[in-house]
Amino acid sequence: YRTATARSDGPLLTKGQKVRGHEFHWSQLETEPTPQLAAYEIPDRPQPLEGWRHGSVFASYVHLHLAADVRLAPRFVEQCSLSERTPA
Repeated sequence: YRTATARSDGPLLTKGQKVRGHEFHWSQLETEPTPQLAAYEIPDRPQPLEGWRHGSVFASYVHLHLAADVRLAPRFVEQCSLSERTPA
C-alpha cells in the first residue's frame, strides 16, 4: 500500500490531498511522467512521480480505495453531477 498525494484537483481528490491505495503492476512504463502531467506524488519510492493526468482522466498503478477517505465518494458524485450539466 502507498500514500499518494494529489498533484492537482481531480474527480476524487483536491490538490495536496493524501490518500491510501494499493500499487499493482502488470507492466512497466517506458517513459516516466513529467511533473506537469503526473497525477500523484509518492515520496517513499525511488521515482516519486506516479501516474498521468489529462483533464479529468487519471491513470495510475495506484488503485485508490474509496474507504480510505470519507470525502472521496461524495466528491466523485459531485464531480459527476457537475459534468452532466456541462455541455461537451
